[in-house]
Amino acid sequence: MTTINSAVRGLRLKGKTAVIRMKKVSLNIVVYLIWEERNRRVFENSCSFVEPIFQRFQVLFHMILYFHQRDLPILN
Repeated sequence: MTTINSAVRGLRLKGKTAVIRMKKVSLNIVVYLIWEERNRRVFENSCSFVEPIFQRFQVLFHMILYFHQRDLPILN
């Protein structure tokens, strides 16, 4: 997902394969982090460096996938 168009196409993917779930989770996290950074810049008049944002992405990504895998038997 290197462009907005490819990201939107990725949201339309059907199925529950690991790759599809990972793409959807990644896009959701990126949108959330952009929104959060935008609010930080507008309301707190501060900004973050790329590295801490990327590290936060990694933590959120692994946390979401871990809890999803752990709870998957309950959902089925």
